[in-house]
Amino acid sequence: MDNEKILLMGEKLQFCMDCQYLGRDWHESDEHIGTDGVEEFRERLCPKCHSLAYVMASAEERGELMIENMTVKNVRYFETSRGVGYEAETNEGSIWNDGRGGATYFRPKYPEYTNQDFGDFIYDELKLESLIDKYEVKNG
Repeated sequence: MDNEKILLMGEKLQFCMDCQYLGRDWHESDEHIGTDGVEEFRERLCPKCHSLAYVMASAEERGELMIENMTVKNVRYFETSRGVGYEAETNEGSIWNDGRGGATYFRPKYPEYTNQDFGDFIYDELKLESLIDKYEVKNG
């Protein structure tokens, strides 16, 4: 009988090149045994489609997939001594601008995600602010 299981919370985000799944979990099966020349091990398979094309995601892949799946849920504006700041809550974390002349930046949900999971996206003001713009157009 095939011994199958889903393992959770690996160290790095993995990316499936077949179904575009992104996650830290993976699937193992007795049908897919690999070897490194010394010992055997079970291959890590995509937990969604069970593909072998499940690889460690590059910073660009992680960032692009996170952005694709990110939605703004709510925006809160506040006055400061130098202007207006805001926090936009998303399903992956928060977009911030302190309203004091600094940059807009992204703060991921911790411990689910870290800054490394999003690559350079966390500093891309145009992409961050475009997510807020989409939310405001949709929600008035």
